[in-house]
Amino acid sequence: PLQTRMVDGRGRSGGPSTTYFNDIVGGRLGYGAINKKAHRFLSGFDLRFAACRSGWDADRGPFSTELSRYTPAQLSDFFAESDVVIVALPTTSETKQVVPAKELALLGPDGLLVKVGRASAIVQEALYTARTATLIARSAIEVVWGRSREP
Repeated sequence: PLQTRMVDGRGRSGGPSTTYFNDIVGGRLGYGAINKKAHRFLSGFDLRFAACRSGWDADRGPFSTELSRYTPAQLSDFFAESDVVIVALPTTSETKQVVPAKELALLGPDGLLVKVGRASAIVQEALYTARTATLIARSAIEVVWGRSREP
């Protein structure tokens, strides 16, 4: 049964892989309301946390747990450290197409990318290539390109 395979670390046979929340780095691209809440919620797990945003001087904490801080100029370092990245960026001229193929590949073959909100922060072709070439294991996207969830 599935439970036995999961306990043995094998997960589903022939199905999607399982990402266990132990001893991984949970990255937050953008550190506004959504990612602050995700950080607080996930702080009970055996995770390390990293976040990338501009304007750290204005946001000195307090934070739920220790947090490695990165700026947009350190985006590659941020993706290289992270195992799971939650992207929660507003759509602005500074946040369009900021996640290209290079950064997605740095997540590695076990990496998970979660995108909430507008899809414009991720280069669409880069994500398609990363998934089809298994440069990352999985992605979860709330909004896809060309579709809007305007009220």
